[in-house]
Parts: sequence; structure tokens; C-alpha cells
Amino acid sequence: MTTQPSSSLPWWSLLWDVLTAPRRAFEHLAEAPSRSWWLPALLALLLPIVQVAVSKDLLAEQAKKAALQQLSAMPPDQAEAARAAMTRFFQPAFILLTSSLSLVAALVTAWIFAMIILYFGIALLGRPVKAGVLWPAVAWSWLPLALRPLVQSAWVLYSGTLMVNQGLSFLVATGDPIQDSKNPLYMLASQVDLFNLWHLVLIYLLLRAVGKLGRGSAVFVLVVYVLFLGGAHVIPTLAMRLFGFG
Repeated sequence: MTTQPSSSLPWWSLLWDVLTAPRRAFEHLAEAPSRSWWLPALLALLLPIVQVAVSKDLLAEQAKKAALQQLSAMPPDQAEAARAAMTRFFQPAFILLTSSLSLVAALVTAWIFAMIILYFGIALLGRPVKAGVLWPAVAWSWLPLALRPLVQSAWVLYSGTLMVNQGLSFLVATGDPIQDSKNPLYMLASQVDLFNLWHLVLIYLLLRAVGKLGRGSAVFVLVVYVLFLGGAHVIPTLAMRLFGFG
């Protein structure tokens, strides 16, 4: 006697389950991969751009202040020439365009690395899983990271200010945004927030339900996942300091 595979859940049911019963959601995705991955993927693409659109004037003002601080250390003639060349880079429309392109490129890169790490981690420590089964689960695990810019956009609209220190970065912040951006510890601490922790819980549940890994194997792959994707936020800062740009 053969059992019929479960039918895939509609997006609203998956959304509710990911929010309220995530283990059940990933178990269902393992049995019947859903095409509803478009919803979290679309939110992850669009909501960060919405955040930049809401914040673009504040971001432009912040960029001007940072540039003026750097220009003040330059000889007057060089500073004037640099100021004229940099003016267009402080336009809100330019910041929206460049930030949107950077966000999309960073997100697609993060998805590719997430798929590679999880796919091979599951294959090495358990049984191989099809990419068509893994991808919908990865997309839904991104829901917390898609909702974070929505919360931050609401903060900007409510307060009229940017959220300067993300996550736990306030513990090592100096108050100087330029110096803080050059501090690898600051960059690492900025990634420790409730949304990232929620995302990691979902990745663990994905490894257990979709990857069929035991607890120890799931934790090991999760640690590798954190090291790779967490390091992606710190390595550029370390490289700048190593080559004398910090």
C-alpha cells in the first residue's frame, strides 16, 4: 500500500505556521514542497528597499556628515575638489538606487551561500535532499530577516531618526559612526538581534525536519552556517584594516 504525498499548503497557511508552529511548517515543506516560497522571497527583496526609500533623506544627511568629517582632515584645495565630486553621491535618489542594487546583490549572494552550506551539510551528515525541496524551506526561514526592515521602517516613520546601533552593537559603540564602522567587533555585535536569532531557530528546525538530521548534526551545520554568513559581515572590515584603510 502506497501513501499519497501531502498536498502543499497555500501561502497563508504556511505563513501562519511559520509564525506560530514553525516545526510543523517545515515538516510539511519536507513532505510537500510548496511554490509559496515566492512570498517570503518577495518580502525579503522588497521590504529592505522600502526601508531605504523611507530613510533615504536621513541616510543622505548621515552620509554628508561622515564625508565632511573626512574632508576636514584633508588640505583645503583637495577637500574642495573632493566635495564637488562627491555632491551627487549625497542625493537621496542616488542613495536609493545604489542601496537597492547593493541590497538585492547581497541578498541573492546570501541565498546562494545558504543553499550551498545547508545542502552539503545535510548531504555529508545525513541523506541528500533535493534542491527543490530545500529552497522553499530556506526561503521561509528568511521570513524574520524580511520582517526586520519593516519594523525598522516603522521606527523611522514614528521617530524621524535612524536606528544607529543595530543589535548589540551599542555595547561597543563609541558614538563615532565612522570609527564604529571600522570595528569588526561592532559589525559582529550588530548582527546579534532577535530577528537573526529567530532566523537561526528556523534554520535549526529546517535541518531537523527537512534535512532529517539529529540534534548534534543539526547544531554542527548551524554553527558552520553562522560562521560563514556571520563572517561575511566582518571579513570586509577586517580586510580594510589589514590593508591600511582602517
